[in-house]
Amino acid sequence: MDYYIDAAVANSPLLYAKKNDLRGASLDSASVRATYLPQVGFTANVAYDPIINGLGYDEVITNKQQGSTLVHFDMLLRAIGC
Repeated sequence: MDYYIDAAVANSPLLYAKKNDLRGASLDSASVRATYLPQVGFTANVAYDPIINGLGYDEVITNKQQGSTLVHFDMLLRAIGC
């Protein structure tokens, strides 16, 4: 009889769904907690203006290539007591 009970518990779709619900809830709470920590982000833009056989963008105007990089630090600020 114990074998059948163990097999039923191991293969129960309801128990499997509840375990997945618990895993999902722990991931959601970790995501919410992470929003209160400082965030770091990087953004980069690169543009290359080709000149092929003398045709294309003017090098004097475009400088042939352009690059920019942005590093940003974000942190959620909230009022105390809200």
